[in-house]
Amino acid sequence: MKLIDTILTLFFTKKVLLEAMSCGLSCIGTNVAGIRKDIEHLVTGYFCKTDFKSIAETIETLMFDESLQNKLGRNARNYILTKYSLDNVLYMEIEAIKEVLAS
Repeated sequence: MKLIDTILTLFFTKKVLLEAMSCGLSCIGTNVAGIRKDIEHLVTGYFCKTDFKSIAETIETLMFDESLQNKLGRNARNYILTKYSLDNVLYMEIEAIKEVLAS
């Protein structure tokens, strides 16, 4: 995979996470750069490992715990509203595109 493909994949993965959080969805992520910056385990989202067993257990936990879903979704939405404004997001996207084009 080319560097540009990796950068774009990470960029859009992060964007999808932020969009889901802004919709108040309970989000699952792995504790990796880019994701760990915005998910605080059991506060704004749920961390799991990358193996299928951990992912399945995490999905099952959230699927059967509506109060946890609601808590994570509400906290995620509030986090996005306080941390990311439209101006901030546009600025970050422009800076990322500049970095990619400069390399």
